[in-house]
Amino acid sequence: MIEKLINFEENELSKKILLPLFEKIYSCRVAFTGGVYEKGRDIVIYHETPLGQSDVIGVQVKKIRATPNSSKKSFQQLITQLDQLKSEPVICPQTGNKIPVKTRIFITPFEISEKSFDTHPGAFKKIIDDGVTIIDGREIIRLIRKHHPELERVVSGDEAYVGEKLKPNLNNKALLNALYLSNSKNLCDIYCEASINLGFRKIKSNLYYYSSNSNSVNLSPNDIYDAELLNKLCLYTLGYEFYDETVLFEARKSFRLLENLRSKIRHKAGSIASQMSAIRKKLQESRYKRFYPEQLDDEFEKFINSGFRKVTLDDNEFIEFNKELNCIKSQYKNVLKARKDLSNERSKQDDLPNSIDIFVNSEKLAKEFNLHISEISRVESTSHIDSENYLKLTKKIDSALRIINFHSKIFFEQENFVKRSPPKISIDEVFNSRQNVIILGDAGSGKTTNLQIFTKKALEAGDDILTIYLTLSELALHIKKNNGGDIIEGIHSYLNEIGINSYSLESLRNHFTNDRTCLVLDSIDEAIVQYDFILDSLRKFSYFYRSCQIITSSRFTVENLPSLGFVNVSLLPFSPEQKKEFFNKWFHGKNELVEPIISHLKSHPELDEVITNPLSATIMASLQESSIPLPSSEANLYRKRFDLLSGVFDKFKGINRMVSSPDDVLTCSKHIAFKMHQMKKRELPREQIKAIMVDRVSSRLKVDILFDELVAPCEILLVNPNGKYGFGHLRFQEYLASVQLNEVRKASFDKMLKSSWWHDVFLLYSQHAYEIDWLVDYVTNNELSKSTHELINRMIGYRLDSVEKNRLTQQLEIALLREISPDE
Repeated sequence: MIEKLINFEENELSKKILLPLFEKIYSCRVAFTGGVYEKGRDIVIYHETPLGQSDVIGVQVKKIRATPNSSKKSFQQLITQLDQLKSEPVICPQTGNKIPVKTRIFITPFEISEKSFDTHPGAFKKIIDDGVTIIDGREIIRLIRKHHPELERVVSGDEAYVGEKLKPNLNNKALLNALYLSNSKNLCDIYCEASINLGFRKIKSNLYYYSSNSNSVNLSPNDIYDAELLNKLCLYTLGYEFYDETVLFEARKSFRLLENLRSKIRHKAGSIASQMSAIRKKLQESRYKRFYPEQLDDEFEKFINSGFRKVTLDDNEFIEFNKELNCIKSQYKNVLKARKDLSNERSKQDDLPNSIDIFVNSEKLAKEFNLHISEISRVESTSHIDSENYLKLTKKIDSALRIINFHSKIFFEQENFVKRSPPKISIDEVFNSRQNVIILGDAGSGKTTNLQIFTKKALEAGDDILTIYLTLSELALHIKKNNGGDIIEGIHSYLNEIGINSYSLESLRNHFTNDRTCLVLDSIDEAIVQYDFILDSLRKFSYFYRSCQIITSSRFTVENLPSLGFVNVSLLPFSPEQKKEFFNKWFHGKNELVEPIISHLKSHPELDEVITNPLSATIMASLQESSIPLPSSEANLYRKRFDLLSGVFDKFKGINRMVSSPDDVLTCSKHIAFKMHQMKKRELPREQIKAIMVDRVSSRLKVDILFDELVAPCEILLVNPNGKYGFGHLRFQEYLASVQLNEVRKASFDKMLKSSWWHDVFLLYSQHAYEIDWLVDYVTNNELSKSTHELINRMIGYRLDSVEKNRLTQQLEIALLREISPDE
C-alpha cells in the first residue's frame, strides 16, 4: 500500500488522501493551499482547542525519500519551507484576521527507517526540535485504517482494495482443519502444478472427421430444452445457429401447449380416480351394498337411474336408501361429466404433434469441425502456441462435439482422424488467457486449491483487474436474499457482507460492463443442488458481461456444463513423479518418511490407483505422520481417517481424550452426514445438528457432550466462518453417508439413485460394502434399470469378485431389456 501512496503526485496525495483524512480526524475545515504561492504550506487545518481558541495546523507535503543516501541539500530545502510555514500567518476565512501557525506537520509518502534518522541526525533533530511532527507512509496508512478506512480503496484502487479483503479467505481452511493441519501446513507450500487435458473428461487421443447424412432432425418435447441450449452454444462459440430459431420457437410453443394439456389430463384423471374411490368406499360401507352392482360401469349407471326401483324394502328403509342413492348418483354424475371433459382434452392432445422436424446446419457444422481438428493438429505440432487462440479452437471443437453427440443419428465418423497431442499449455496459462473456464475434476482433485492459488497470485500481482473469489453457493444465496436478482446484485450483497461497502450497485454494474474483471466461482456441482437457477444465471451473465472473465469449477457429474460455452479443462490424476513430489514437499524431503508410502503403494496397486489427487495423498501423508498403519483401498483410507479422529487408535497409545466412546462418535457422525446429505446441505447451525443427534442419543446432556467432542478434540465437525458446522470436505460427508446406507435399507431410494448429488455416495458404498445385491434388487424390481444404468454398472465395476460381477451385470441387463421392451 505504501507503493500506491508513492505513486500519487504531491498535489494529488494532498487533495485525494490527506485532506479528507484530516477532515475526519479533526472534524473541522481543512483547505488545500499548495501551488505557486503556497508559502511553505500545502494544507491548512483550521483547528480549534476545546476552549474555542484557534490552533491552526500547517502541513508540508514532500515526496522526499529519506534514505541513508539522501542528500543534505534536499533536507535543507525542506527545513527552509518549514521555517517559512512558521513565519507566514494564514488568513482566517471567517474574519480575515491573520492567524499564526502554531503546529506544523511534515508528511512524506515514503517510509522513513531508523537508519535514516541515524544517517541524517542533524537535519531530523533540527526539524523535531523545532516542534515539527513527522508522518511517513507507514504512519499515513495507520491513520487511514484507524480514522478513515474507506480511503484504503482510494489509495489501493478498486482491484487491490477488494483483494486485501478477499485474501484471508484463500486458504482452503475448512479442508486444512478437517485434516488436522490448520496449524502445521500451508497448501501453497505442498502444491504441485496440476496436469490438465483440454475438454470434458479425458479427451480421446484420436479425433475423427465427421460427415452428415441429413439436414433435418426430429425433436420431441424432451429434446427442446437441450436444443435451445445447443443453439445458444453454437451461436456464441461457432458464430451461427444450428437450428432454425423460428421453427424452434414455434415448436417450443406447441410443446408447451402439449405439456399443459398433459398436465390437465393427469389432473383430471387423478380427480376421477379419487371420486371413483370415494364412491366405492361409500358403497362398501353402505347398509344396502347387496343391492348395488359390483362394477361401476353401464350396469351401475342404469341401476342408479331406474333399476333401483325394483329393490324391495319397507317404506322407511326405502326412504333412507333413496337418500343415499341420490348422493351417490350426484357424485357419479360428476364423474361422467369429468370423463367427457377428459375425452375432449385427449382429443385436443391427439391433434398436437408429439415431435417436430426441424432444419439444422449439419453440413456446415461437420465441415467446420473437420477444419478445426485439422487446425488443432497443426497447432499442437508447433513449438510456440498462442494460448488464447488455442483455447478458443478447443472450445469450438468441444461445442461442435456436444452437438454431434446429441444428434448422433445424422453424423457419422469417417475413417480418417487426427491424433491429439497432450496440451502444450499450463493451467496458469489457461487461467491467464482471459477465456471463461470450467475446471473439471473428481472429488479431491484440487479444484478449489487451484482456483484459490490462482486468485491469490492475481491479487498479489497488483494488475488493474478486479478479481473476486467466492463459492457459487455463496453467490446464489446472496442472489436469493435479493429476491432473485441477477449475479451483479448477488456480488454486491456479498461484498457488503465482507466489509466492502464503498460500491453502489450502479458503479459495480458499470465496472463489470466497462472494465476488466475476473470472477472466480467455486463448485458448480454443490451450488445447483440447492439453487437450480444458478446455471442459467451464470450463462446469461457470461453472454451480457463480455469483458468479465469467469473461472469456475465442477465435478464431472453435472449435466449441461458444456452448454455454458466455457473452455473445459479436466484435471488429470497425479503422475508417479507428481505423487512423489507431493510427499517430498509434505515431509520436507525426509526420505525415511516418503519411501514407506511409495513402497506401500507399489505393493497395493488398487490403492495406488486411488492416491492420485491432493485429497487422498494428504490423508495418506497425515496417517503416516500419525504412525497409523497405511490403508489398502479408498474406502479403507477414509475409514482409517475417521478412526484416527474418533479416538479408535488412542487406546493403543495410552491416551484418553474424550468422555464419549469412538463407537458413539462414529455412529453419530454417520447419522449426521446422512441426514445432511438428504437435506442437500454441507453445513448446518449447531442446534439443527443437535436436533438430528437426538434420534441416536439417549439424553440431551449426552447430545451436548457428544456434539462438543465432535468439534474438539475430534475435529470431525468443523465450524465455518458463518458459524455453521460441516465436515470440511464434501468427500468426507459422502463417505460417512455411504457407511450409513446399511442402516437405512428400508428407505425409498428412487430419487437418491437418480440424483447426481448421491452418485458418489453409492460408488463409495460399493467399495466398502460386504454385498450390494439388495441395492441391485431394489433397482431391478422397481423399474429403475434404465434411469440408473450407468451408476449401477459403475458400482458393479468396483466389486472384486468376478462371479459376483457377472451375476449382477446379467441381472441388470435382463431388467433393462424388460423395461425397454416390456411386450417382448
